[in-house]
Amino acid sequence: IYGMHRQPAPWRIVHPRSWLDFKHWQRNYGYDLHGRMADISYELIDDVRLKLTIDGKLYDIDLLGDISAQIDAIIDQ
Repeated sequence: IYGMHRQPAPWRIVHPRSWLDFKHWQRNYGYDLHGRMADISYELIDDVRLKLTIDGKLYDIDLLGDISAQIDAIIDQ
């Protein structure tokens, strides 16, 4: 999942030098074919919790716990 970008074409391929939006990135190069764009925001709470919002859905991440497992649980939903 990629956060929305303010620039219209944030992905860059060096050779040949070209700038692409996400759909062209997928179609022309076959990258991230199962990826998607999302509106992502976050808030750090007392340096131990991360409130992560993806497309309006709130996730509470315990930064003292197993972060990888918590992120995997979000991805598996």
